[in-house]
Amino acid sequence: MTPQAPVLLVSMPFAPLYAPSLGLTVLQGQLRRVGIDANIRYFSIDFAATVGEDLYNKIGDDLGELDLLGEWLFSAALFDRTDEDVEGFVRRNVAARWSDAPSPSVLDGIVGDIVRARSSIVPFLDRVISEMASADARIIGFTSVFQQHVASLATARRLKAARPDTCIVFGGANCELPMGLENLRQFPFIDAVVSGEGEIAFEHLVSDVLAHGQVRRAIPGVYTRQASETRSGGCATHEPATVPLSVLRGDGSTEGDHSPPSASSNGASPQIVMDELPFPDFRQFLEQARQSGIRMDKVYLLFESSRGCWWGEKHHCTFCGLNGGTMAYRAKSGPRMVDELKWLYEQYGVRRYAATDNIFDPKYFESFLPALAEARLPIELFYEIKSNLKKNHLLALRNAGVIKIQPGIESFSTDILRTMRKGVTGLQNVQTLKWCRELGLVPVWNILWGFPHEDPAEYERMTRLAPLLEHLAPPNALLRLTMERFSPNFVNSTELGFSNVRATRAYGYIYPFPDDVLFNLSYYFDYDIPQRERPDIAVLAVALEKWQGASDSELVAIDRDDELTVIDLRSISVEQMRVFTGLERAILLACDEIRSRDGIRRAVIQDLGPNAADEISSALDRLQAAHLMLSEGDTLLSLPVLLGPYSAPRPIVKLLMALMPPAARAS
Repeated sequence: MTPQAPVLLVSMPFAPLYAPSLGLTVLQGQLRRVGIDANIRYFSIDFAATVGEDLYNKIGDDLGELDLLGEWLFSAALFDRTDEDVEGFVRRNVAARWSDAPSPSVLDGIVGDIVRARSSIVPFLDRVISEMASADARIIGFTSVFQQHVASLATARRLKAARPDTCIVFGGANCELPMGLENLRQFPFIDAVVSGEGEIAFEHLVSDVLAHGQVRRAIPGVYTRQASETRSGGCATHEPATVPLSVLRGDGSTEGDHSPPSASSNGASPQIVMDELPFPDFRQFLEQARQSGIRMDKVYLLFESSRGCWWGEKHHCTFCGLNGGTMAYRAKSGPRMVDELKWLYEQYGVRRYAATDNIFDPKYFESFLPALAEARLPIELFYEIKSNLKKNHLLALRNAGVIKIQPGIESFSTDILRTMRKGVTGLQNVQTLKWCRELGLVPVWNILWGFPHEDPAEYERMTRLAPLLEHLAPPNALLRLTMERFSPNFVNSTELGFSNVRATRAYGYIYPFPDDVLFNLSYYFDYDIPQRERPDIAVLAVALEKWQGASDSELVAIDRDDELTVIDLRSISVEQMRVFTGLERAILLACDEIRSRDGIRRAVIQDLGPNAADEISSALDRLQAAHLMLSEGDTLLSLPVLLGPYSAPRPIVKLLMALMPPAARAS
């Protein structure tokens, strides 16, 4: 039995099931540093045990995210809706998109699962409120990210009715800046909202409430109610303190502040020193996960080595809505990160870890990765990176245990990538995927489409490109552009070609509010772009599906004894086995990395002498005709993956190598 504490931090559905809330964990550690005890309760795990892990995960993943299905499921409990045609709504708006041309039996199963999940919510909330009441916490804080906002609201409403003296605080990505203010306006059972980074702001709020029964000062980053709304024992302010959280700078500046004009500021809170953050304590998450019976082999732990985005400070990617008021980039030192990961593994024995960083710190190639590789921890890490890294950078990640990466591919069109402000080319993205295959890295990526002013021909070109890349990791999905709050597409929508920006339709199914309120509550937005600018991506979708199904496709190269053996098992293969020597071998090896034609010429002359230079153009033509090279402008890249210690050949490749006749050689 967890001992009682004055603060209870709560994670509701549909938080990710197999990972703890790093935000709540850091808040807990910060409070404990100043002598305030706090517990974390993962009611998200309880709900997964109620409806089943598979259904919970399906609702919580991307299939449900844009439909906001998880939010809609709890909306009846929030607004006491009793007359809805739940089954009809699910059939019309949700189920058909969960399966490609679903059969009647499959559709019935999907509808039945969702209807049963919705019917279980009120009994589930009754159990939650009963446990919260017995915890007897003076302050209960709800984290709200992903699709857990309405579940948190429904719980908070019931809690305030049962225990009006409890101070209810909301925070997280769904509460940042105008979203936080609108939640405070619309839901009177919320006493305070923390917007942006919460460690210092929440600590001050908690200290005031525990000492005085209310917030008695203006706290940067905290929105609270007017004195006229004060409840006895609650935590409304002694005076207005609707203070926005600007970028934490420590000098009182408000550069980058996106708060509405009506909000007043009391200056920025001190900048958080990353190395001074406590090591995360995940004991309560792991205990609750084990007690619930969820699959522990799927559990992974979160860590953060940086906040903000150094790329976004200079060139904010147009579609990205992360870091609304906290773009300024800060990172922990390399030695601190090595110590933290060592400590986490020694404490919990968990092997899989995922960084919450939006981008990898380039300084870590010197200060962090070599020391982590030397530590030889038996762990696997995930990081988000930029896709313009060099091969030695990817190798350093691999040697340090970074197995899974999100390189932000998004497209193979340099023109569209330029529209996104990605700072990379299409050929660089192909190069990254090729090196991932060679080094044994697992890339997670999508293709985005639907930007204003796109040239439909770019998608036709990507359709032709897909079969050439069948041997590389395919995209997870082809996604239409989603407009996110705080993204340049939202902030500068008219300038960038969007019109009629409004809250995504799903919010209207969830909240019974007018359009202006929905706009303030929303994170996702619908929009219009000229019809003539919408590309037909149906053919590209088919090509990507074939790529996703080409698990046995292969294009590998083995270099030994001045011979480069290429085995090509792609559907587009011109010749399945061939050995290259001389000029063509030199070109393929030189273009393992993107090179200009002049760069290729210099590499070939250095390797074979000046007499080989005259044949380079014709050799390049032959290699491109064989679909072994790609070109973009004046640059070229070879496509075969060089087999090495991290990319052992599959059994079929070994067999073909053994059977390959000597005649399969090219001069």
